[in-house]
Amino acid sequence: GINAEYGAIYITAQANDLIPMAQIKLEGYLEKQGEGLIKGWKKRWFRLQGRKLIYFKSKEELDELGFIDLKDIIGVKESESSKNEFNVAVPNRVYYLRAENAQELTNWISALNDQLSEVRSLRSESVVVQASPRPSSETEAALSSQYASLLKENEALKNQLLEIEQKIDREEEREKERQLKETQTREDRDREDEERKRYFNCLLYTS
Repeated sequence: GINAEYGAIYITAQANDLIPMAQIKLEGYLEKQGEGLIKGWKKRWFRLQGRKLIYFKSKEELDELGFIDLKDIIGVKESESSKNEFNVAVPNRVYYLRAENAQELTNWISALNDQLSEVRSLRSESVVVQASPRPSSETEAALSSQYASLLKENEALKNQLLEIEQKIDREEEREKERQLKETQTREDRDREDEERKRYFNCLLYTS
């Protein structure tokens, strides 16, 4: 079935494996946020192929860095707080991705949702597939709660990172001001020394 809120598709692995693995739906560069406390963004080459969203270090690289299995996706949602970002939620994690522009953002969200729908459409009359039971309302509520909790946790980490960055900026600014004052003080002392030398030289010549 489909989770109406997130568009998630629940289907057995047997059905999912029937998607042609050679078919590439969409590929291109996206920025992917890291998992650590300092959540930096790195540009990666993404490819939506078969039942996987695969990512590589670059377009030229052949070895994949990782992938997201479509059957694990809980939901795909556009970010409400960040421009050109969208979230792909799987159990115990939310992938944060950023497109180059609004059109690319739309293309990726549409392609992912289309591919999820294609997985569902495999349950046709010509192919006998045993789909897994639709999750109960309690299960869906739990998944929604988990997704919301992951988003909330990430927002808290983002705020912590912002505070750290602002503190570093303030420290750097204070250090620049300190160095500038020291430079000015040295220059003032040098000028005073030079003036004293000129004064004593004048006294010597006039005596």
